Amino acid sequence: MTVKGMNCLSAYVTDLQRSKRFYAETLGWELQTDAPGVAGLAFGESYFVIHSDDRGNPDHRCAGGMHALVKVEGVDAEHARLKALGVQVTDLINQPWGQRTFTFTDPTAICGCTARQREVIARQAPKRNQLCQRNK
Repeated sequence: MTVKGMNCLSAYVTDLQRSKRFYAETLGWELQTDAPGVAGLAFGESYFVIHSDDRGNPDHRCAGGMHALVKVEGVDAEHARLKALGVQVTDLINQPWGQRTFTFTDPTAICGCTARQREVIARQAPKRNQLCQRNK
């Protein structure tokens, strides 16, 4: 078996309609599945499925507590866009592992993080014949 990646991410939410509007209308993800108790949204090469959390006792529901990393182009522009739309966002942070990130929270308290790879300036290694000439 060859693992090629994750097919989709799935989460339970306390208010399916509100979360569906947030991801489709606010974030602009494409609503592709819209059925009773479930919605599926496509964004980039990824797919996110949200389920209505109606599994009995409200004290045992598990909405929230998820953290997903979403790649975007232009993280600063996306941060500004979401902030202007009234989405609760944190400040932008340059992470020590090389990503620029911010966190946003959806209306049903599922937490997401959006990120972009920072540009890394790599030094060009000397060509092999240049190394040989230096060692003569």
